[in-house]
Amino acid sequence: MPEYPRLQKYLIERNHILRTGTPEDLVGLIRKYNLRIPSSPEVLEITFHKTITAVVSLPLARRQQSKAWLTARGYHSLDDGEL
Repeated sequence: MPEYPRLQKYLIERNHILRTGTPEDLVGLIRKYNLRIPSSPEVLEITFHKTITAVVSLPLARRQQSKAWLTARGYHSLDDGEL
């Protein structure tokens, strides 16, 4: 199975931002890797919280916090059903 060092580096950086950062920090990472920036600050924040709920390696409390944020605003999380 081939290795994907660029992808692995991105995931490590992304997970660090999701664990400790803000949506604005995520924009810096998105720019660094030439990815598509969400269309508005609102979409960025929703994307940030949805991604947190999807990454099972993040602390449960952080994932629950993002799920609560999404639920309070009428959005669905991307969790595995365990939150």
